[in-house]
Amino acid sequence: MRIPVFLIASPIGDYLQDLSVSAIHTLKSVTHVFVEANDKYLERLRERGILSDQHRVYLLSDPQVDRARGFIRAQEPFAILASSGIPCFLDPGSELVALCLDHHLDDVELIPVGVSSALDAGLCMCGLDVDIFHFNGHYPEHHIFESSLPDNGIPLVYFVRGATVSAFVAEVRAKVPNVRRLVLLKDLRKKRRSLVTVVRWPEDDDGQLPPDPADADFVCVIDRSRDEPGR
Repeated sequence: MRIPVFLIASPIGDYLQDLSVSAIHTLKSVTHVFVEANDKYLERLRERGILSDQHRVYLLSDPQVDRARGFIRAQEPFAILASSGIPCFLDPGSELVALCLDHHLDDVELIPVGVSSALDAGLCMCGLDVDIFHFNGHYPEHHIFESSLPDNGIPLVYFVRGATVSAFVAEVRAKVPNVRRLVLLKDLRKKRRSLVTVVRWPEDDDGQLPPDPADADFVCVIDRSRDEPGR
């Protein structure tokens, strides 16, 4: 059984009252919560009854990969809560998402909660610490493969029509250098879930790709980082 790992967005600024109903409901349903070290934010969450004595809170300022791995092995759901915005985008949490993608993709279901767009969901689920990224358009209609981009490891992001996934991956293989892995986020709107597929360079072949569905679109994040993903 795959356990849920919730990636929870929160309002930017001092607007905790705008925390979504789904985010509040999700937080109340779990015991283990990883959160950015922010004492004032945690205090306000407790004052509003969103966090209570039932919760075990772990600060992302401390190493938490081994703890998260233990929860996965014990099949205990947990949440990663951003203190402002979405997890992994100018916020900690990417090491735990990378752990899920690289070592436990068959054991967990990554579930974004309270994000405002498919792009937000893709960024928080890609397993990278996304401070900067290049958005390069919609494939196949309006897009670019920036061969002139400097080799600086900045992630590349695309929207991809479902019926063209295989063609897109083939073109990335041919035109984009120094790719470590490609993360495809399939938008399953009716189920309010997102299905993640990871293709690693160069060892994976196209047999790992999902079928090209005509009824769904994808957000694709291309990882060109030089560092090893989270353990």
